[in-house]
Amino acid sequence: MPVGDHFAKAEVKLEGYDFTFPAMGSSVTVSAYAESEKQVAAAFEEARLEMERLSAIMTDYDPQSELNRLHECPSDLLAHVSSPMSPELFEVLCVAEDWHLRSQGRFDVAIGNLTRLWRNARKRELVPSQTEIDEALKHSGWHHLKLDRQTKQLHFSDSKVRLDLGGIAAGYIVDKAFEILVKHGLERSLINAGGDIRCGASPPNRPGWKIEIASIRRGGPPAQRIFLSQAAITTSGDLWQFTTIDGVRRSHILDPKTGVGVVGPMSVALIAPNCMDADAGATALCVMGKENAFQFVKESADFKAIWIKPKAESDQFESESTIGFPEGIRED
Repeated sequence: MPVGDHFAKAEVKLEGYDFTFPAMGSSVTVSAYAESEKQVAAAFEEARLEMERLSAIMTDYDPQSELNRLHECPSDLLAHVSSPMSPELFEVLCVAEDWHLRSQGRFDVAIGNLTRLWRNARKRELVPSQTEIDEALKHSGWHHLKLDRQTKQLHFSDSKVRLDLGGIAAGYIVDKAFEILVKHGLERSLINAGGDIRCGASPPNRPGWKIEIASIRRGGPPAQRIFLSQAAITTSGDLWQFTTIDGVRRSHILDPKTGVGVVGPMSVALIAPNCMDADAGATALCVMGKENAFQFVKESADFKAIWIKPKAESDQFESESTIGFPEGIRED
């Protein structure tokens, strides 16, 4: 009788490995379980290089990035058509347009003039005037653009419009890096890029990867801890970036219709099949407000969300989640 009939094959022992590096203006951590360090080393480095390459394409901080070159237009023209773009940038803009439509305009990457206005204002610790906001609003919005999916070109009806992919590019870049890990056989892996998280199969002998949803107060304990596998999650809110206007806390997440940040403090964590949808979706949900956001999530089987806000006249916070959002882990 074959030996295999008597003895089960010995289970391969997997070790955990972590790699942390700076990217996209944040700290990125890549984790994976593998048989040896040799198996993960090449995968981690390839993932890092890919994240750097994609970040250089989509950043709005570098005047020479491909994203910013889309804006190049002779000064005597009122509108222009971009050159054909790379497959990566084209893919992100297609999804951005889809999210603009499905969110009824709450998600809009064509508000670069507004994000630049508020970014500079926070640096100077000043609040923009309504005149400045109105001028930026005038030259903002996806309605000024037309994405030609055949020629992979972007048509600008207003040459002053500027793009900002801050609410979607990070998720896309995480997804592409995660695909590299899977290609190298690292099915049990996770990437965390400043809160944009994509994870694969669970670590050995665990129900999932432990994910901590950030507090809405600096230095506070996590709002919730959950187990997650084969999914992505992004948390959006105003923990680190906000402005106080007339006693009201306003997030760095801007409402494309008003040009002003949504009222906080609050945060939304969205679970989705991939990180690009989690990233864009969490941003859109913040702008929608809780009631509209929960209705949006309930109408899609792909998404699950939790909404976190402070309790009135208290240092505590309260949360509400949609059906199917993982239960919090009880800490011993």
